[in-house]
Amino acid sequence: MRRVRFTDPYARDDAPVRPPGPPSPALLDLPVVDPPCDPPAFAPKDIPARDLDPDEAEALDWVRWIGEVDVAPIAAHLRALGPGWWSAETQGRINVRLERPAHDAWGVRSALFVFSDDFLERVLELPLWTDPTWRRLLAPVFAAAGARPERVVRCLLARLAPNHRIPAHHDSGPWVERTRRFHLAIRTDERVVFGVGVRSSRMRRVRFAEGALIELNNAATHAVDNLSDVDRVHLIFDVLDRGAPPPRLRCEPGEPVVQTRRSVDRARDAGRRPWPSWIILGAQKCGTTSLFNYLHQHPLSCRGRLRETHFFDWRWPRAGSDAERLERYRALFDAERLHRHPSLLTGESTPSYLLLGHRVIPRIRRLRPDARLIIALRDPVERAWSQYRMTVDPEGTDRQRALRGAAGWGQRSFAELVDEAAQELEAAGVTPRTPPAAFLALWDARVGDIHHGGHSLLARGLYALQLQPWLAAFPGQVHVVRIEDFATPEGARRQMEALYAHVGLPPIRLPDPTPRNTRPSPPMPPEVEARLQDLYAPYNQRLEAMTGISWVR
Repeated sequence: MRRVRFTDPYARDDAPVRPPGPPSPALLDLPVVDPPCDPPAFAPKDIPARDLDPDEAEALDWVRWIGEVDVAPIAAHLRALGPGWWSAETQGRINVRLERPAHDAWGVRSALFVFSDDFLERVLELPLWTDPTWRRLLAPVFAAAGARPERVVRCLLARLAPNHRIPAHHDSGPWVERTRRFHLAIRTDERVVFGVGVRSSRMRRVRFAEGALIELNNAATHAVDNLSDVDRVHLIFDVLDRGAPPPRLRCEPGEPVVQTRRSVDRARDAGRRPWPSWIILGAQKCGTTSLFNYLHQHPLSCRGRLRETHFFDWRWPRAGSDAERLERYRALFDAERLHRHPSLLTGESTPSYLLLGHRVIPRIRRLRPDARLIIALRDPVERAWSQYRMTVDPEGTDRQRALRGAAGWGQRSFAELVDEAAQELEAAGVTPRTPPAAFLALWDARVGDIHHGGHSLLARGLYALQLQPWLAAFPGQVHVVRIEDFATPEGARRQMEALYAHVGLPPIRLPDPTPRNTRPSPPMPPEVEARLQDLYAPYNQRLEAMTGISWVR
């Protein structure tokens, strides 16, 4: 199946949902089709229908017939409960009130039995799910669908009032492709239009009588127009199609929950996850800005107030207890949101931490000993050239240029600065056999409290001497990447799969792999490049023996 474009299925969309326009009687003129019983080409669910080739997608089936179910007992029970049972107030008292912003804006009233977050990390069993009457009424429905109740991850009754509509849309998120969606018509009318298709302009009207149980590919565009004078009521449920069922949590009547667009948490779990969850340590000019952006493209990632906090180097509070320091550190992030929503993760990126490990390692161990750490590396020759080009770049504000360290390097050439940096390493006695801890202590004393990035032109590329103490202090918590492996979109997506897993985020396909904070750069002087290759060669050999990372030039 040819895919013609990619629509981000995990996009953050915090804009308010607008109510749909009025129903269109013209939809009644669409030809009605019966769902096939055994379609030969039931459409795949791993990509929205609108992202498939239109002509090929047109030949696919988006619904299929499952069977007939006697819905009279369910309908009778709903009549006995009365219209007030559907109100948000009643559901919030006898059940659990979950926000459904789109449904609410469209005039849909819901009663939920089971609900999962978008990533199927957890399933909430609401009080209606354990009600004996409802369990008895739902059992024959699940049996008709061949669904075991423990694999039902979402289940609700949805009521659409007369002269209301659910506009054309498709469902999104990892839960869609991992589940099968079923609809059972409890109450409907011939003037209720149920449309499904590749796009809103190419939908088919599906025949859907009371008692009909169908399976819908909800990655397709679908819509409902209730042009009748009765409520349309459907039972809608999603069944896990593959993989082990996620953990199930049983909620009490009236129990408060908190939600984001992609997550759902019990209010009682507020503050249970320690944060920040991850820290990008460096190295400078090794793609750390891109990594920070890639991590925060995840819908469950909550961006802090600063990308580079420098909290563990020059912003470290000299006075106060560690508890007070932790509170000051956490104040640099969206503390209220992270406390309320333990499903969300956050982190920072301060590239100087790697080089300043002598002071930073013990501080992180004191405040965030279980944080997941990330180190990005780059061919040290290219890294040095990139640092030089950034520092002497005349573009930007005075503050930006000061933070780069432009004043210290001025108009000096790259060759001059390489000479000076090489002499500095030689005078300090730094060699490929220097113990890493000794190198970090030595360089920490040299750097002191410099608050700009215009220093350590060559020392920053001695990765083997910087990395080993971090690996020893945080065994199993450090993830090292080579930024060259992110050079292509698919390479970046492949690397981010592992990085999301490392920090504890559920897997997604990286939406936008465009690198950040890049600037055009001319070739470096060949004679300087050759000198740097010779200088770094023994250090690179030590790094390769330690991590398997190498740069073949």
